[in-house]
Amino acid sequence: MTIKKLVIIDLLLIFLNVLSWGYYFRRPVVMLSPIVETTPTPTVSPSSTPSRSVHTGIASFYSWAGCVGCNENRIMANRQPLDDTRLTVAYNRAPLNSFVNVKCKKTGRMVRAKVTDWGGFERLGRIIDLSVTTKNAIGCGGLCIVEVEKI
Repeated sequence: MTIKKLVIIDLLLIFLNVLSWGYYFRRPVVMLSPIVETTPTPTVSPSSTPSRSVHTGIASFYSWAGCVGCNENRIMANRQPLDDTRLTVAYNRAPLNSFVNVKCKKTGRMVRAKVTDWGGFERLGRIIDLSVTTKNAIGCGGLCIVEVEKI
């Protein structure tokens, strides 16, 4: 064997030795669950509290108005054709064909719209996409902050 090969083998053995030291010197991790005192919560009848959830965030709108002939053959996730003249929204947190109340925080106007598509790109900061008719009904121009309440 040449000296070069012996040096490489030596370095490899040293490297493997160093890696194994971590195994011997590792401390065991003990996870202790915190002691939490719980107090019994009073039971509330279901009729006294509504089970509606409100989601607040930025809304955008979708439209193909500038594109001639683009509305044709546009099918939403609920298998219905896109219709810009109806109060519809694209929303991820409600089932398709359900209804949500959309309220603009700036104007205070609220409408009831049908969920026809998945949307609201949360990774981009938007929670819901509105049709042009829905946008105009609540007085929202472009991006706006809305409250969305599932019905």
